[in-house]
Amino acid sequence: MKNFSTMMAALLAVMLTAGLATGLTGCDNGSGSGGSGENPTLTGSVSIPGFVKVGISAAANTGALEGIGTISYQWETSAAQTGTFTAVAANGTSASYTPDADDEDNWLRVTVTRAGYTGSISSQAEQVQDASAAIPTVTSVTVSPGTASVEKGATQQFTASVTGTNSPSQNVTWSIVETGKNAGTTIDGSGLLTVAAGESLTSLTVKASSTVDTTESGTAAVTVIDPALSGSVSIPGFVKVGEAAAANTGALGGTGVISYQWETSATETGTFTAVAANGTSASYTPVAGDEDNWLRVTVSRAGYTGSISSDAVEVQDASAVTPTVTSVTVSPGTASVAKGATQQFTAGVTGTNSPSQSVTWSIVETGKNAGTTIDGSGLLTVAAGESLTSLTVKASSTVDTAKSGTAAVTVTAPAPTVTGVTVSPGTASVAKGATQQFTAGVTGTNSPSQSVTWSIVETGK
Repeated sequence: MKNFSTMMAALLAVMLTAGLATGLTGCDNGSGSGGSGENPTLTGSVSIPGFVKVGISAAANTGALEGIGTISYQWETSAAQTGTFTAVAANGTSASYTPDADDEDNWLRVTVTRAGYTGSISSQAEQVQDASAAIPTVTSVTVSPGTASVEKGATQQFTASVTGTNSPSQNVTWSIVETGKNAGTTIDGSGLLTVAAGESLTSLTVKASSTVDTTESGTAAVTVIDPALSGSVSIPGFVKVGEAAAANTGALGGTGVISYQWETSATETGTFTAVAANGTSASYTPVAGDEDNWLRVTVSRAGYTGSISSDAVEVQDASAVTPTVTSVTVSPGTASVAKGATQQFTAGVTGTNSPSQSVTWSIVETGKNAGTTIDGSGLLTVAAGESLTSLTVKASSTVDTAKSGTAAVTVTAPAPTVTGVTVSPGTASVAKGATQQFTAGVTGTNSPSQSVTWSIVETGK
């Protein structure tokens, strides 16, 4: 009996231990079943005073740091503004730091992290002045542009200018005044405003506060606008009386409820008027009065500005023979397009009974950049930030959507631009009969070639 009791106690201990371990595992940091996932990346900005000198405390300003949670600080110094920063050994992990004599002429910054977020953010670097340095004053801060209209999902760069006495630092702390903004609407330490695609506010105020005197600031007024509707819409390339024509919005950009308005005109390029009866549905069945007129549909989308119209198709009589499509050919069949550039494509439709040449243009790849689009005329625009190296342009017949043609697009690096050429030395004295070596440096975007053509300007030499 004693042995049985001992065995049961041991078994119970094992069961309790296993259960406790299982419970702890399931609760560990919320990372078990139903856990919270990865922490978000820390965003926003941090700043320090724009004037720092020996013996005067410098406090970290984290008012523009996003999120909630305990902030950790690390003050750092470097011999150069863009050099390697090393952690301050003594008293360097507080919200403020008082430079000592050893910090004079070095550059000071603070780097912060926040509990519950990944990554870190560093402030601007300020050079530590000696203890007798005169403190600058700030009289005004000007933000440029002073007004801007920014689409939801887009960005806008702002700059700030600080004026005052004793050459105040040009460093500012950027912030957005409105507290009810979307969490995705942010401004970084360089003044780059990002408006969230889901921003509900119609106006924002961007604020730049001097780091020398935080009571001095400037603002800019931002009007938040819906993005312009992009993409294309089409209707069947053959339309006749008594047969329903449906709008094809598969190539229409964005998301949201679509509104339709069917319209007719006596000529293909004439003035189109709204169909009075049954003209606001996704499809429309022409009546006898529409025969020989031209039909199109115009669509708009909730959350977007503007509208897009389909190509117009002439309405045939009820007895007209439906054409067939045998093939669609896209020209050019292959193309290399630089990021940020465009390429015009055309399509030819062949078949019986003179099928319409109207097509619906689309890009096959779903993982493309949102800014890479093709419009209803076949004009491809490759976004400057496109990450894909190849794209497939597709043209589908509006008479028979099962018939289509494609073109292969290779996405290339953007073409370089040249902003300046510098010759060294800029001046030289050369004795007759002697030589002088010159070199040239070419500056610009996208790594322009350093190759130059040398010449002497004077024709009477």
